[in-house]
Amino acid sequence: MASPAATKAAAVAALLATRRAAGKTLSQLGAETTLGAVPVGQILSRQAPLPAGAATDRLRAALPGLTDEQVEGMQAIPDRSYDPAGTQEPAVARLLEAVHHYAGTFNTVLREDFGDGIMSAIDFHMDVQERTGAAGERRVVVTFDGKFLNYTPATPKE
Repeated sequence: MASPAATKAAAVAALLATRRAAGKTLSQLGAETTLGAVPVGQILSRQAPLPAGAATDRLRAALPGLTDEQVEGMQAIPDRSYDPAGTQEPAVARLLEAVHHYAGTFNTVLREDFGDGIMSAIDFHMDVQERTGAAGERRVVVTFDGKFLNYTPATPKE
C-alpha cells in the first residue's frame, strides 16, 4: 500500500500532467477561474481545497482533461505537507533566504506595531506580481497577507 505522501505526489503529478496537456500557466488558470494564480497553484498542489460550485465549474472548463476523481480529490480536505527537497530549487531557496534574513526585523516591527502575537498561516493569502524597478529591471513583488492573532495568556481555572 502506498504511503500518504506517495499517494499525494502521484495525484499532484497527474494534475500537473493535466495542466501541461491544456498548455495553461497558473496565471491563465487563475484568471479563468477568477481565483488567482497562487490559489490555483495551491489547489493543484493539493495544499488547499477546491471550492465547490462556480470555481469547480470554471476549473473544469479551463482544464477539460480533469477527471471526476481528480476533482473529488481536490475538493477534499488536503494533507498540507511539502517535500523538503523542494527547498533546494533556487527560487524557493532565495525566498527562504529573504524570509530568514528579514525575520528578526519582521518580528520586531510586528511586536512594536501590532503587539504580542503572530501572523496566521491559516487565514492567509499570498500574491506574486511583477513590477518595473527604477532602472527598468523586472522585479518580483511577493505579498503575504495573514490575519494577526493576539497572544492569549493562560488563565487559572477556578
